[in-house]
Amino acid sequence: IPIIQSFKACINRPFLCLFALNSLALVGKFGQAGVAMYYYRYVMQRSDLAALLMVLLNGSTAVGIFLFARLSKHFGKKPTTIVSFLLAGVFQMAIYFVDYKNVVMIMILTVCSGITRFGLPVATAMLADVIDYVEDEKGIRADGTAYSVYSFGTKLSSALVGTVGVLLLTKVGYVANAVQTASAMNGINIVVNILPGACWLLALIPLFLYNLDEKKCVEIREHLDAREDVE
Repeated sequence: IPIIQSFKACINRPFLCLFALNSLALVGKFGQAGVAMYYYRYVMQRSDLAALLMVLLNGSTAVGIFLFARLSKHFGKKPTTIVSFLLAGVFQMAIYFVDYKNVVMIMILTVCSGITRFGLPVATAMLADVIDYVEDEKGIRADGTAYSVYSFGTKLSSALVGTVGVLLLTKVGYVANAVQTASAMNGINIVVNILPGACWLLALIPLFLYNLDEKKCVEIREHLDAREDVE
């Protein structure tokens, strides 16, 4: 199959929605990770807790995926991902409103934000449903192209957010290796917690527009299996 034809086959509503929601969620994930140290050092003024807080975040994310990603088998991939992204965004933004001296509450919300990110691998699993949809609609099995474009979005998100985050910090008055003003500290808090949390919530928009539910995916799979049996 010509590569151009494969790319054209991927230009459809389910794939574009999935690409958008994954990119936004990863901007939230990588964006927070890329600038979190500024919050720990200049807002909390606890650089000594940075390693612990990052371990809590990443460790709780792994635990959340292990415990809750399997819920998609019972409730469906889309509903599971909606709940995940909604909670991840709310908990991340909630850290902004906590007194930066309240270390215990910041730790609790960090764990909550991490453990509710279980929807990320579920969203990735939805790509297989989109590939089946494309094959059923257009007769083209574009696995390689679909995964390549999807992976490109992941790499692009991780590559850009670090630089963009630092640029945003300079816009809010951050000065390296100096005592920050109250305004700058508030700006750092916004960049580290509010904006990444907002990205998780914005990812709900393309997620709601994603139009492949579990029933439709089962019908498509049965149709494809029947076609293979005939061939």
